[in-house]
Amino acid sequence: MPPFALLDTAPAREAEKAVAWERHVTEVEFGKPLDADPSALPRLEYDLARHTMEERVAAKAAELQAIGWQASLGTVQRMRRRYRRQGLWGLVDRRATRPPHRRDEPMAGRVVSAIMEILTATTNESTGTRG
Repeated sequence: MPPFALLDTAPAREAEKAVAWERHVTEVEFGKPLDADPSALPRLEYDLARHTMEERVAAKAAELQAIGWQASLGTVQRMRRRYRRQGLWGLVDRRATRPPHRRDEPMAGRVVSAIMEILTATTNESTGTRG
C-alpha cells in the first residue's frame, strides 16, 4: 500500500509528526528537506561536502532539542533507518495506530454462560455409536 494511504490510518497528530520528521530526516540524508527549492543551497551544518553523516546527525539532534523535541543522536539515527526502510510510514509512531484493546465483559460473560449451558444440557447425551 502506498505510504500516503497508510498515513490516512494514523491519527492526524501522528501523521503531522511523521511529515515533520520527514523534513528533518531528509535534510540530514540529502542536505535539504524534500520540499526545498532545488536551487537552494543546503544550510551550512547539513552541507554534504563539508560534514560527515555523524556531524549532520549531531547537528540535527541539537537543533531538535533546541526547539523542545526529545531527540537524541540515537533517535535521529533510528528515524533515519526507519525512513530508509519504510519511507514516511516508518516515521509514524505505531503505538498510536494500534486499535485499543477492549474487552466486552458483559458479552464475554454471556458467551461463557451459553457454553456452560450447552455443555450441561448435553453431558448425559450419547455421543452415538457406529451402529
